[in-house]
Amino acid sequence: MTPEERAEAVMLVIRGVLKLVAKIALVCFLLVAVVVVALFAFRYVTEEYPESQVDVLVSIDNEACKDKRWPIRVFVGNGSYRTLESITFYLKATKPRHSKNLTNSHSYESDRILPPKEGYASCWAAPLDSGIDPFKLKWEINRYYVSFMEFGSN
Repeated sequence: MTPEERAEAVMLVIRGVLKLVAKIALVCFLLVAVVVVALFAFRYVTEEYPESQVDVLVSIDNEACKDKRWPIRVFVGNGSYRTLESITFYLKATKPRHSKNLTNSHSYESDRILPPKEGYASCWAAPLDSGIDPFKLKWEINRYYVSFMEFGSN
């Protein structure tokens, strides 16, 4: 075998090894990509999507909340497939056509366990300074955080 033939044979071997390494690298990259996508999909399906299926509504309701100390009616609806373990929410109250939040940033927490596709309403105190009439304000949920039961727990 001449030196040129030997060099050509070595180059063929090197090209074959490089192609094999490139194929292995591509397969590894694709496997990592599939795992990353699967983890994001799992997080979305188990955490983000169920959270988006929880409805929290607030109103002033003289009929349902007759006690003037507890005039705020909050409805929590669990439209998700998971059991709701607790919810923490913040209210916002504004004068009509105003944007300033008049609440004192008080958070409320309910640890009522709420199975999937169920809801409940309860009455809460208005988180306002004295002298402010809660019945003259526009109420909304400012933000809320939910906690679901772990899979397999009762």
